[in-house]
Amino acid sequence: MKILKSIIFSISFVITFSAKGCVIPDLQHYINFDPTDTTIGSKKAKEIAKWLIFWREGEGIKYIIIFSESIENNQHFNAISNQRVQNITSLITPLLEEQTEIKYGQTSHDPSASLEKTKTINEIQISIQPQCKRSGNCCGGNSR
Repeated sequence: MKILKSIIFSISFVITFSAKGCVIPDLQHYINFDPTDTTIGSKKAKEIAKWLIFWREGEGIKYIIIFSESIENNQHFNAISNQRVQNITSLITPLLEEQTEIKYGQTSHDPSASLEKTKTINEIQISIQPQCKRSGNCCGGNSR
């Protein structure tokens, strides 16, 4: 019985530490805009370019998702948001390999939503899905 308990303890110990998942840092980049601004400026553009090139040359990029915000029935704000997405797309497209897909996501807010619920309304998020996620080797490679 003592041997069985030792074996069970050993197995649970090994499973606990081998099941520990890996975390890949720096997969998102957030861009905050002034309420009426659609451009990001050269400093932010360089920061995004360096970030994308780091991933492209390292683990590789399977696809990118650009998340934006919209407000229901607010054509003025939605036009600004769409222009921001177009500008970011124009910046990142030449930096990507030809087969890298750009996907888009959008969160729509009710116009009567509280300020707390819409505090990210002027923020665009760029997320990377690295190539290593497809093969499952992210934590065994350069991402460690």
